[in-house]
Amino acid sequence: MPLVPGVAAGIGAMGVVMLGLPLTSVLIASLLLFSDGIAVMPLVIVAVVVAYVAAARIAPQAPKPAARPAATPPDPASPAAPPPITSDG
Repeated sequence: MPLVPGVAAGIGAMGVVMLGLPLTSVLIASLLLFSDGIAVMPLVIVAVVVAYVAAARIAPQAPKPAARPAATPPDPASPAAPPPITSDG
C-alpha cells in the first residue's frame, strides 16, 4: 500500500477507535492530508467502518450495576442523625 493511503487509513482507524465518532474520524483524516484527502476518502471510509465494527465487537461488555438495597430512614436516636424539626417556633 502506498504511503499516503496507508497514513490516511491509519489516522481514520485510530481516530474512530479512540473517539468512537466515525464521521469525525473520516473528516479529520481527509482534512489532514489536504489535496490527497479527497482521493483517498473511500479507503478512509472503509478503514473507519472496519475499525469501528472491530472495536465494538472486541470491547468488553460493561458489567451491569448491582441492585442497590432500598434506602432506610436514619435512626432518630443515632448521634449522626440531624435533630428533628419542630413546628412550635
